[in-house]
Amino acid sequence: MKAVKHFRAKTAKIKTWPDKTLLPDGELFGSTPTIIDVHPKMIRYL
Repeated sequence: MKAVKHFRAKTAKIKTWPDKTLLPDGELFGSTPTIIDVHPKMIRYL
Protein backbone atom coordinates (compact mmCIF):
# COMPACT_ATOMS: atom_id res chain seq x y z
CA MET A 1 0.00 0.00 0.00
CA LYS A 2 1.34 3.44 -0.93
CA ALA A 3 1.71 6.21 1.61
CA VAL A 4 -0.45 9.33 1.40
CA LYS A 5 1.32 12.24 -0.30
CA HIS A 6 0.52 15.92 -0.15
CA PHE A 7 1.56 18.84 -2.30
CA ARG A 8 1.29 22.61 -2.19
CA ALA A 9 -0.05 24.08 -5.39
CA LYS A 10 -2.15 26.89 -6.84
CA THR A 11 -3.59 24.65 -9.56
CA ALA A 12 -4.16 20.93 -9.90
CA LYS A 13 -4.51 18.92 -13.10
CA ILE A 14 -6.61 15.79 -12.80
CA LYS A 15 -6.11 13.09 -15.42
CA THR A 16 -7.59 9.58 -15.47
CA TRP A 17 -7.82 6.74 -17.91
CA PRO A 18 -10.51 6.15 -18.94
CA ASP A 19 -12.05 9.61 -18.55
CA LYS A 20 -14.22 9.97 -15.43
CA THR A 21 -17.12 12.24 -14.54
CA LEU A 22 -16.38 14.64 -11.68
CA LEU A 23 -19.21 14.86 -9.12
CA PRO A 24 -18.10 16.94 -6.11
CA ASP A 25 -20.96 17.40 -3.64
CA GLY A 26 -23.19 15.39 -5.97
CA GLU A 27 -23.24 18.09 -8.66
CA LEU A 28 -21.94 17.58 -12.18
CA PHE A 29 -18.62 19.41 -12.43
CA GLY A 30 -17.32 18.09 -15.73
CA SER A 31 -15.02 15.27 -16.72
CA THR A 32 -11.33 14.49 -16.72
CA PRO A 33 -8.86 15.71 -17.77
CA THR A 34 -9.40 19.07 -16.08
CA ILE A 35 -7.45 21.81 -14.32
CA ILE A 36 -8.78 23.29 -11.07
CA ASP A 37 -7.67 26.35 -9.11
CA VAL A 38 -6.86 25.73 -5.45
CA HIS A 39 -7.72 28.71 -3.22
CA PRO A 40 -5.94 29.09 0.14
CA LYS A 41 -7.94 27.75 3.09
CA MET A 42 -10.84 26.78 0.79
CA ILE A 43 -10.05 23.06 0.49
CA ARG A 44 -10.30 20.36 3.11
CA TYR A 45 -9.99 16.61 3.19
CA LEU A 46 -12.53 14.37 4.88
